[in-house]
Amino acid sequence: GTVLRLFSPAQRDSIRFEPFGARSLMPGLYAEHDIFVLPSLVEGMPLVLLEAMASGLAVVTTESSGMTDLVEDGHDGLLTIPGDAHSLAAAIGSLCRDARRRHDLGSAAQEKMKRFTWRRSALRHEAVFLRALGIKPALSAS
Repeated sequence: GTVLRLFSPAQRDSIRFEPFGARSLMPGLYAEHDIFVLPSLVEGMPLVLLEAMASGLAVVTTESSGMTDLVEDGHDGLLTIPGDAHSLAAAIGSLCRDARRRHDLGSAAQEKMKRFTWRRSALRHEAVFLRALGIKPALSAS
């Protein structure tokens, strides 16, 4: 029993299901595709999303906490409503029909990832915690 049985027999022919991939295979998988979809309900900052963006893929994900920290809706990816299949399908469908938009979103995502560092991310999170404690951050996290 794989996830494929959730699809009609006609749909199954166009789906390749790979439950686990070796890390060494990931760059090739990203390169073979045009759209990366991560419809999680709750996430932190998933490495797979960072990798997909760095690979220049157009990403579709949900408006959950970790994703909104990474993806600017309509600029470097598309954000959908968590748990809303119609929202997800509409976003994916719009990208399937628009190669230019896929390219633009993927390019913007790749540019963002070139500037992304774990240090910068940590400083941004530290600034949020300090503000919550009523302390003005000493360093700019932007």
